[in-house]
Amino acid sequence: MKLKLSILILCLISNGFYAQTVKDHKVSFKYVQLPLEPFDKSVSTYDVVFVSNFDKTNEDTLAAYEERLSQAQKEQENLLQLWNADKLRIDRLYYSEMAVWEKAVNVGSTTAVQPIKQPYPDYPILKEVSDPIYTEEVAVDFCKQKINLAGYQKGEAGVIVTINHKGLQSARISKTITGSGANRSYRYTAHFKMPIDVTIEVPNQGVIYNKSYYSNESISPISSEKSQYDFQLWWLDNKDVFWTNFQKKKLTSLLNELNSHMNTTYGFPNKSSESEIYVIKKYKDFDYAKFVDALTFAKIGYQKLSQGVDKESAKENLSKAIAIWNNELSQSTPSENKSRINKKATALLYANLAEAHMWIDEFDKADLFINKAITLGVLKYKNHCKRLQDRMVNLKLRYNSNN
Repeated sequence: MKLKLSILILCLISNGFYAQTVKDHKVSFKYVQLPLEPFDKSVSTYDVVFVSNFDKTNEDTLAAYEERLSQAQKEQENLLQLWNADKLRIDRLYYSEMAVWEKAVNVGSTTAVQPIKQPYPDYPILKEVSDPIYTEEVAVDFCKQKINLAGYQKGEAGVIVTINHKGLQSARISKTITGSGANRSYRYTAHFKMPIDVTIEVPNQGVIYNKSYYSNESISPISSEKSQYDFQLWWLDNKDVFWTNFQKKKLTSLLNELNSHMNTTYGFPNKSSESEIYVIKKYKDFDYAKFVDALTFAKIGYQKLSQGVDKESAKENLSKAIAIWNNELSQSTPSENKSRINKKATALLYANLAEAHMWIDEFDKADLFINKAITLGVLKYKNHCKRLQDRMVNLKLRYNSNN
């Protein structure tokens, strides 16, 4: 047993002695992401058109408020008639009783008890009617500034993004009580309907996007409180600006979502990424200087991916790195652990080659080296290539959509 353990330790020491020292160089860079659904190649500009007519919506809101107010006033008038009738009845009874009492006192009665007037019922006050919530005017420039399509210039005769704001058509706040005792909470939620239609029209393609936002009643949480009176205190200070700010917040959220969708689907945005380039520093007396040369070319190549869609300068430098790695790979003897390009060195070359080919759109070659690395089974580089495999799906899909 001790002999077997000693042999195992010697093997591990031997492997460690002969293992290459590998440096992982992380390279951060930006690249131009291709659109999933590119526009016609003749298109180079876009414009944002904001359409709104809140007059009718606000007139309807005012009319609904006046109707509620009128109804509340009628209810108060009806209750006031009943109150006046009760008051008259109480006064009549009191005066009648007082007349009897006063006459008795005037003739010398000492036992007559002065009547006590019955209290009037509570005076009917006007039922509280919530103030009308109007749609706030929106500056056209506000919408235009929120939409920025990477790769295109703002201008006419190109893509037209139309935003048709139909106004705030309903708005209310609800309260929900959950839990009990110390765990009881009061949750307040805004309910609203504010239809905004968005269309994107492209020359020679027609309408490619048509979506309605907030067309059905939507909800948005406001707060959760331990006491409902905390909310009432907050509402005293915020009720005059709440719905104004709320509308702007929801419109901003919509425009941000639209801008993100447009750039992800139709634009050419710069995206951030990171690559790992593996370099063997030393192993026995072997020379690995060419790995450093390849690293230099690869770094320059990755940094130049942001310069344009054609990747011309990036390809020039990455191709030089690829040539060096391929030359090193031609010396591969993965079955010989002590060789210069052994199994580990072969695996890291596969990883370097796979990533470089992927970024210059040579997906078949990238896939070949990915599969080689996974099959070879050196864990670190196998996992690296599995991540590349997932990444390449999106890059390849976008490349094929544009070529």
